[in-house]
Amino acid sequence: MKNNISIIPFLKKSISKNIFTLLIGFLFGALIGSLLLLDIFNNDFGCMVIISGSTGAIALCCVNYINTILDNKISWNKNIITRFIFSIILNFIIVFIVFICILMIYRALFFDSVVFSVYKQDILKLGITLLFIMLMYTIGHFALYTYSFHTLSKLKLIEQENRQINLKLETLKSQLTPHFLFNGLNAISSLIDKDKLETEQFIRHLANLYKSILDSSTTDLICLKKELEIVKSYTFLFEARFQNKFSCIINVNDNYLKQKIPPLTLQLLVENALKHNELREDNPLLITISTNHKGVLVKNNINKKRNLEESLHIGMHNIVERYKLLGKKITNINSDEEFIVEIPFLV
Repeated sequence: MKNNISIIPFLKKSISKNIFTLLIGFLFGALIGSLLLLDIFNNDFGCMVIISGSTGAIALCCVNYINTILDNKISWNKNIITRFIFSIILNFIIVFIVFICILMIYRALFFDSVVFSVYKQDILKLGITLLFIMLMYTIGHFALYTYSFHTLSKLKLIEQENRQINLKLETLKSQLTPHFLFNGLNAISSLIDKDKLETEQFIRHLANLYKSILDSSTTDLICLKKELEIVKSYTFLFEARFQNKFSCIINVNDNYLKQKIPPLTLQLLVENALKHNELREDNPLLITISTNHKGVLVKNNINKKRNLEESLHIGMHNIVERYKLLGKKITNINSDEEFIVEIPFLV
């Protein structure tokens, strides 16, 4: 039922467009006939209007169909000159052939005479007029196409920007959850009596983490060096809490530290690994972050939790969507033993 309802507006729009095309074609055909073809119709104005108008309507429909094919085969964006020449030539040939064929059929049926042999001057004028009209039509089509293309491009850009903002807000929302802050404060309370120096470091890393998260919300890309600083602050908090149950090894080539990636990408991957795996002393979670010429590799061993906590479902989906908007693809390898994600660098 829903499919039928959704088709109705499309059909109405299509029918309205076709009726408008036929009407415009009929009017142009009738106008051309009244200016150039009255002699061919023996000054029969009514007959001329009907036949010339109908011919114009048929010709314009054919031209629109041909231009729809050309839009797919020879785009205005790729080669304007080639498309312009092809459009004028094909449009003129089609319209001229349609007019001549119908006029010849009309004369043969009602007056038993060939059009070319008697009305050469009228046919020549008709050809020149149709060529001029097709030139104007092609220019108008190009202008309309360019306007539509730029309008759609702007709308698409705005849509992408809005999508980027929404993804950033989702990321920020996940990092500023009361649950995470509560765990951080709880860890501080447990450390404060045991090791004041470690407690001070914990507080400093927690503050730096929140500051970095808030700062990153205002930028689209961040250099790898700053992203790693966020990861170090984030992993320090968990290493301090879980000690022998979790560790993160960063082995990054210094030549790639200025490369750009979306902010909080690596932090989300680390969080994803912590969220979905158990932390045990006999099988600690090990996350390694390394680089190659393509991007950053994040790898962790797998020890899946039996009962996962309720999540906001961002993680990998958030990263994949952000990279998709930037025209890049995330590569991930998931096996029974380890999970690997390759994050491409962005120029």
